[in-house]
Parts: sequence; C-alpha cells; structure tokens
Amino acid sequence: MILLITIGELKTYLQKSESIASRNFERFKQSIQALKSLELNEQKLKLTLKLIDTAKKAIFQQLMNKSNPE
Repeated sequence: MILLITIGELKTYLQKSESIASRNFERFKQSIQALKSLELNEQKLKLTLKLIDTAKKAIFQQLMNKSNPE
C-alpha cells in the first residue's frame, strides 16, 4: 500500500511542526539529538550484525573444509 500526501497536507504539517518547535526550542533540540543518537546506534547494530553473519559464515566454511578431506 502506497500512502500519498498532498502538498497542502505537507504544508500544514510543516507549519504545525514549526509552531511546536518554536514554542519549546530546547526540547526540540533534545529530540533531534536523541533521534541522531538512535540513528547512530542503529547503524552500529547493523554493522555488528553484519560482522556476526560474516563470522558465522567463516566458521561454517571452516567446518565444511575440515569435514571434506582432500
């Protein structure tokens, strides 16, 4: 399912967001910082999962090589 948004809806959303951010700028900055931190942690976790997958494949390959004597 593809959701479509009109330019008018986007403009309304941006105006509301700007209004909220300008009323409590410090909280807005904290929220942005928290989102950046979460994004960084997500990237680190994805990298860790890739490294784990690579290690698992390497271990499996070693097991396969040891079980097939040449």
